Amino acid sequence: MTAGSTAAAGAVALVASDSAAGASGTYKATPLSPSGTWTAGGSGGGFTWTYPLTVPPAPAGPTPSVVFSYNSQTVDGKTSVTNGQASWIGDGWDYNPGFIERRYRSCADDRDHIPGKPNNDNDADKKKADLCWTGDNVVLSFGGVTTELVRDATTGKWVPSADDGSRIELKTGSTNGAKNGEYWVVTTRDGARYHYGRHNVGTHGDGSSPQATTDSVFTVPVFGNHPGEPCYTTTYANSSCTQAWRWNLDYVEDVHGNAMVIDWKREENRYARNAKYAEKDRTKVGYVRGGYPVRILYGLRADNLAGAPAGSIDFEVQERCFAEGDVKCGDEQFKSKNNGDKLGWWDTPATLNCEMDAAHCPVASPTFWSRKRLASVTTRAQRTEGSTQLSNVDKWTLDQSFPAHRTDTHPPLWLNSVKRTGYGAANDTIGVSLPPVSFRFNEANMPNRVGKSAAEATPDFDRLRLETILTETGGEIHVQYSEPCPVGTSGLKQEGNTTRCFPVRWSPDPELAPEKVPVEWFNKYVVKSVVERDRVALRPALTTTYTYEGDPAWAKEDDEFTKPELRTYSQWRGYAAVTTTTGETANAGTPTATEQAQTRTRYFRGLSRPDAKVTVKDSTGTEDLGEDKPQYQGQTAETITYTKAGGSVESRHLTWPRDVETASRPRNNTTPLKAHRKAVDRTDEIQYVSGGKARMVRTRHSYEDTHGLPRNTQTDVMENKGTGWTTVEQSCEVPAYVHNTDKNLVGLPAQVRTTVGDCTDAAIARGPVLGAVRTSFDALNAFSGTPVKGLPYQVETLDAAGTSAGHPRRVPSTTPWAGPSRPTTPQATPPPRPTLRRPGRPSPSRRRIPWATRSPPSSTPPAAACWKRPTPMAARSSRPTTNSAVPPRCARLPRSPPTTRPTSSLTRSRRGRLPPSPRTRSRTTVPTAPPSRSTTACCAPAKARARPPAAASWSPTPSTRPTEPSARPTTGTSPKASRAPTSSSPHR
Repeated sequence: MTAGSTAAAGAVALVASDSAAGASGTYKATPLSPSGTWTAGGSGGGFTWTYPLTVPPAPAGPTPSVVFSYNSQTVDGKTSVTNGQASWIGDGWDYNPGFIERRYRSCADDRDHIPGKPNNDNDADKKKADLCWTGDNVVLSFGGVTTELVRDATTGKWVPSADDGSRIELKTGSTNGAKNGEYWVVTTRDGARYHYGRHNVGTHGDGSSPQATTDSVFTVPVFGNHPGEPCYTTTYANSSCTQAWRWNLDYVEDVHGNAMVIDWKREENRYARNAKYAEKDRTKVGYVRGGYPVRILYGLRADNLAGAPAGSIDFEVQERCFAEGDVKCGDEQFKSKNNGDKLGWWDTPATLNCEMDAAHCPVASPTFWSRKRLASVTTRAQRTEGSTQLSNVDKWTLDQSFPAHRTDTHPPLWLNSVKRTGYGAANDTIGVSLPPVSFRFNEANMPNRVGKSAAEATPDFDRLRLETILTETGGEIHVQYSEPCPVGTSGLKQEGNTTRCFPVRWSPDPELAPEKVPVEWFNKYVVKSVVERDRVALRPALTTTYTYEGDPAWAKEDDEFTKPELRTYSQWRGYAAVTTTTGETANAGTPTATEQAQTRTRYFRGLSRPDAKVTVKDSTGTEDLGEDKPQYQGQTAETITYTKAGGSVESRHLTWPRDVETASRPRNNTTPLKAHRKAVDRTDEIQYVSGGKARMVRTRHSYEDTHGLPRNTQTDVMENKGTGWTTVEQSCEVPAYVHNTDKNLVGLPAQVRTTVGDCTDAAIARGPVLGAVRTSFDALNAFSGTPVKGLPYQVETLDAAGTSAGHPRRVPSTTPWAGPSRPTTPQATPPPRPTLRRPGRPSPSRRRIPWATRSPPSSTPPAAACWKRPTPMAARSSRPTTNSAVPPRCARLPRSPPTTRPTSSLTRSRRGRLPPSPRTRSRTTVPTAPPSRSTTACCAPAKARARPPAAASWSPTPSTRPTEPSARPTTGTSPKASRAPTSSSPHR
């Protein structure tokens, strides 16, 4: 939410000013910084780091996921138009369970005669800095992803701009303090319901501190200054009412009645509403300037929230102040009228704090900030046999500071380290700690603003970036960033800008009229290289470098909160291609020889416009991969793997995206805001072999219109021996679905049938059947019935002859625990491995697998048909076989993380342990989402492949379901996957 336009925005000089805006940032803007939308893919070049916290799993239902996430480029956006305060973790870091936020604008900037004459278009009211209604401007943030919500102009339904099939409902009737008691319910395609701002969820607690409400809604006075807007009257002074500006996630319930509750703490403030500086009535001038989660209770039953939870997560906060010498950090100092007493709150605008009983409040507009920082996170669970009492499992302690003399403005909060302490089940008061994970900032200055000259006195707004990470087990990661733009901006131009600098309207004078605010230039930093070192075994360092091809791209702002004449080309679109080179070439001809690995990733950047269409081609220039639409921004178009750095092409993966518009809302003075359902239309996976030959697997998808689910998938295996492509194998997979639209249980695969041949009239099975499976959900023989909870109950597969359902089987019960929460006896869990993600690197979920044995199509069905779709090209072999009775091999897919009991393994000896690889893939899930089913291989082991597919080998996983455009969380976990965790070497 942006409370004011770029003109009205600017940041407070922290403790030295009673204005809400100044040179270094603004507190009129809420923490939802626009910089969070600047990059959507690896082409952006940012450095991201995630630190997942191990959470004791719930016996059933939603388990929260807490992940500290860092992104270097969120700091690039800290200019005068954004909220300058760092998050409660530190600059560049973030964690939030989820929220929905509505945006408003300053009434002084909302005086256009649309849809009618405003009631503040007069000398008395035109300069007042209250917030005014500006329509259906709503943003959803969940699981680290932020997307706008589109209220369709035709149907009135709310749809995410990145439409994943979730159902969005705005409800009323809560007692949360917002107008009409508004709150939101988001229902995902597995039927789980996420409540934002419900507030009065009912009595809940951990036995020691029960409460009935969550305090999850943040409100502020909002004026309706145009006819038809909420609370509008002809007189401006009487046109306000209390509206929500943020609804926080506070309640989650799955289809089985398992629940989770999140409690919040609100930070309240006062401002001079309608320029009434002496008004003290809380209902008129009070508002919520910020807040934070206090605890998460999970493992609850929806019909008994007062029962004992299976686990909890507690968040402890402290003042954004560090006592040192004469500096004290008490409430008395923060509320003191002596500015010298407030010096400890370096990045907190203490002078914008107005007490409700003060005689005078000089702040004329609402401001949004916090005086708290996250100090620790503690997980607790039921660990005592026969007791529901919660005891400590793990605690993470954060060490933070305000780095002195490193920035030319007041320093933001910096995260120095995170230390984990684990507790045993026998005594949860005495713990064992790991060495801390430390975070060091850049040594050389990295200014945000591009100076006009070396002698200029205006500050450069230096902000710190994460440069070195020291892991708890002896690893070191060092990041090298690009250089800033050279001083001097005379040669820079907005349209057609080919530099890494971007224009922003900015002035150190917050009172300057919008049309007089000049354009200044700011830096965008990308990662040049990352070096990984082993400080324990002293092995050679591993260096990964990034080469950005061509010129970077920028797009013009299209936000309706900025007047057209004030918009700049400040939307980062990144690079068209990034080449990643890993390792070094050394010791050629010796047993210790090493060779550099190299990949090249090409991207869509969203540069196409109605008046200038842009098309993305493949690297050879012969294939059109599609129009470079804005909704494709950041998506991978092609990935090229080389035999070595500078070597020949080993393989290529090409993607043709598709999208369908699902909602649209017109906006004043800019293009309509649209929602799109995105999917993949076609993929080509090509592998080159010796002698100029190549093999390819081409996969084409067709989708139904109602829900966007795959209608069929055709797979063609092709070969090129130098004379052109010929098809050597072809198959078609056709699914059938059952739905329960009332619960938004959509896309459950009732049947999946695979046949030889193309997908023309595939529904009538033109070719021989390779495999088929049908699933009954929730009941026996209910193959076409409406699902109730979406649990696989019965599965039937083809017999060896491929003519009938010869292997019916009832699925072992996977129904989540439906009774009251029960005690568990947790054991120790290993510490989480942080995840390092770097630009230009292909998704770790796509691995290259050696070409596997493949039989040519046969006129008779194979004896042991694998009902899974033929595996990707990388899983097929260059050796053809004449044994048509051998089914195609199914590649082993990544398994879900093991399900373990809540513990801490920190009491184990760490002698001889090596530092974990910083490239370990993240095992985190979407925060507070229900646990997902694991994905396992579809075929029996190699020795058993000649036998008919036994029904017992089937597990209740999504393996029967074709890949959907957007994966949805599901319930149930494969027991086999849970017992076999994915292994990874701590070193390469």
